[in-house]
Amino acid sequence: VVYELTNDSPRHQAAWIMRLLAEVPTLTRGKVEPKPEMVPGHGLNNLLDLLAILAEGRNFFPAALGFCNRLANLLACEKVSLGWLDGEQVVVRNISHMERFDSRTTVVEAMVRVMEESLDQDIDIRWPNPPEQHAICRDHEGYTRDHAAVNLLTMPVRRYDQPVGVLLCERRHPPFSHQEVDYLRVLLDLAVPVLDSLDREEQPFFQQVQSLLHRRVLPSTPAGKRSLTGRMFILASVCLLLSVEWWPYRIDAPFMLKTDDLWVAAAPQDGFIEEVRVKVGDEVKTGEVLISLDRRTLELDEAEALAEVMQHTREAEKAGAAHSLADMRIALASRDQKQAILERVRYQLAGTQVKAPFDGVVVEGDMQKLLGAPVHKGDPLFRLAKRERLYVDLEVDERDIHLVEQGAHGAIAFLARPQLDYAIVVARIEPAAEAKEGGNIIRVRAQLKDSFADWWRPGMTGVGKIQVGLRSPLWVMLRRSLDTLRLKLWW
Repeated sequence: VVYELTNDSPRHQAAWIMRLLAEVPTLTRGKVEPKPEMVPGHGLNNLLDLLAILAEGRNFFPAALGFCNRLANLLACEKVSLGWLDGEQVVVRNISHMERFDSRTTVVEAMVRVMEESLDQDIDIRWPNPPEQHAICRDHEGYTRDHAAVNLLTMPVRRYDQPVGVLLCERRHPPFSHQEVDYLRVLLDLAVPVLDSLDREEQPFFQQVQSLLHRRVLPSTPAGKRSLTGRMFILASVCLLLSVEWWPYRIDAPFMLKTDDLWVAAAPQDGFIEEVRVKVGDEVKTGEVLISLDRRTLELDEAEALAEVMQHTREAEKAGAAHSLADMRIALASRDQKQAILERVRYQLAGTQVKAPFDGVVVEGDMQKLLGAPVHKGDPLFRLAKRERLYVDLEVDERDIHLVEQGAHGAIAFLARPQLDYAIVVARIEPAAEAKEGGNIIRVRAQLKDSFADWWRPGMTGVGKIQVGLRSPLWVMLRRSLDTLRLKLWW
C-alpha cells in the first residue's frame, strides 16, 4: 500500500486512500466505537468527500480551492488559506471561496507573515495562545488585531518530512481544539501527497529537477532552509560538471551545394527567342534541345543563296557549251562564293537550336518570360551543371577556423528538408578570407560521404556542423566573451 501511494499518480493515490478508508467501518465494527471527541462532528463521510474533491482535480488550483472550500464549511471557518513554498518563500495559492485575489494586498501579505511564523518554528500554532503552547505569536497577534480575526490555526504542511506549505484557518468562535488539530493533521497527511504531485506536474522541467535535488540530495532545517553544506555540494558538483571536457562541440556554418562541372549556354548569334523547352530545375540529357531561335530570316537567306548557286552553275554550263573558257571560270568562281554563303547560312540555321552537351540539371536561366525577345551573340541563356561531382561549400567564421582541421567529420541539413542530415568530411580549407556582412568568412570545401539524392540541386543551401572534438560546457559558454575581453584588454 505504501508503494502504491508513493509511486502512483495523484488520482490513483486518492483512489487508494478512499478504498482504505471505506474498509475502516468494516474493520472496526463490533470492536471499537468511535468517540465523538476523536472526530469532532466530522466523520468518515466528510473525509471521503474531501479526498474525492482532490481526486477530481486535474490541476493544482481547482483541487486546492475545492479542498479549502470544503474544509471551511466543515470547520465553520470564515476563511481557509493555503500557502505553498516557492523556493524559500511562502506564496498564498488559495483562499476559500475566492477564485481571484491580489497577492500584493495588505491582508495577503499579513497572511504570509503569519504562515512564515508557523513555518519558521515548525509547529502548529493556535491563537489565542493556550497555556500549554510555547510559541512566538507576534504575527498572529498582529493579524487578529488588524484584521478582526478572533481564532487562528496555522499548520505546516509536510511531505517526506519536508515542509511544502502552510494551512491557515480563521473563525470567530469557538477556539480550535486539540481534537480538531489532530483531525486536520491526519487529513493533511492524506491530502498533501496529491496536492504536491499536482504542483510538481505543473512545474517546468528544470524546476522539477531542482525540487528533486532539494528533496533527495540537500538536507533541510526544520524551517525548510537548505544547509550550507548542501549548497556547497551542489555548487561544487555544477562547477565540476561544467569544467570537464565531455560536451561534443560542433561549429555551425551555412553552406551551399556546388559543382565544378558547370556549362553556360550562350546565344550563338543574334536573333529572337522562338521556343524555350526547359526551365530551372529540369534534368536534361545529352543532345536535348534547350532553346530555339527564330529561323525564318535565315531560311530566306538560305533560299536566296541556294538560288544564286544554281544560277551561277547554269551560267558556267552555258559558257562551257559556248566554248567561252573565261566566262565559265568567272561563273564557277561566283558559284563557289555563293556556295560558301549558303554553307554559312546553313551553319547559322543549325545554331538556332541550343543543345545540352552532357547529362545534367538546369540551375540558372528563366527564359519563359522572354519569348520573342531579342538576344545578341554571346548572351548567357542557361547554366547547366553535373550532379555527379557535387561538393559542399561551407562559410566558416574566421573566429572558428582555427578549430577546423582537414579530415574533420560533420553533417549538413538542407533548408528544404531539415529533418534529414547527411555526413560530410572536410577536404580543403581555402587560404584566403572573404569579406561578408557581419564579418569575414573562410570557405571550407567538404565532400559528401553519402550517395546523392535525386532531389539535390546545385545552389541549394542549409546549415552544416563540423565536429571539433570534446569541450567543457564552461568553455563553450564563455569562449566568445573571453575572446572579446582579450581583444579589448590586449596592449
